[in-house]
Amino acid sequence: EVRVRLTAKASTPEEASALIEPVERQVRDRLGDRVFGTDDEELEEVLGRLLLERGLTVAVTESVTGGGLTSRIVHVPDSSRYFLGGIVAYSAEAKAELLGVSKETLEGPGMVSEACAVEMARGVRAAFGADIGVATTGVAGPEPLESHQPGEVWVAVSGPGREEARRFVAPGDRDQVRRWGEQTALDLARRTLLEG
Repeated sequence: EVRVRLTAKASTPEEASALIEPVERQVRDRLGDRVFGTDDEELEEVLGRLLLERGLTVAVTESVTGGGLTSRIVHVPDSSRYFLGGIVAYSAEAKAELLGVSKETLEGPGMVSEACAVEMARGVRAAFGADIGVATTGVAGPEPLESHQPGEVWVAVSGPGREEARRFVAPGDRDQVRRWGEQTALDLARRTLLEG
């Protein structure tokens, strides 16, 4: 997350806003859909607003983020209007039994893979009857998992007529990797809503 701050000096707040307006428009044009909010708006608040505007629901399943994504979503007031529930599925058995991740995926590409992330998102969407399912899986560290190094994370979204997954390698310790996973999952869900 990068914060861009625009400041103007003028005699009145209205004059300052008038000075900032054209610059803000240019910044938004250049950054495009990377801009998700203004002032101190958090990504989970933006996602909640988009879900409410569209009358959609979301459910999440987490492995690498261990409940942090759910916590951020429910921190937003009125989240009960769009958030149906979450599943923390840390083990392969939980992924298979609770989310329907296939044996072929778990024994093939494994828990840290595009296939696993997509199947998790699809599974949580079905489990809760949500419009959108969001999933995180990866390796927070400090040790590798299934030959995947710490910091490797997959996030996925399953929605009406669309499934997408993204892989990235996050720097830092366990907390930083988990935070990157949460932020990337929220952003992928936001972009899915904007494009859908």
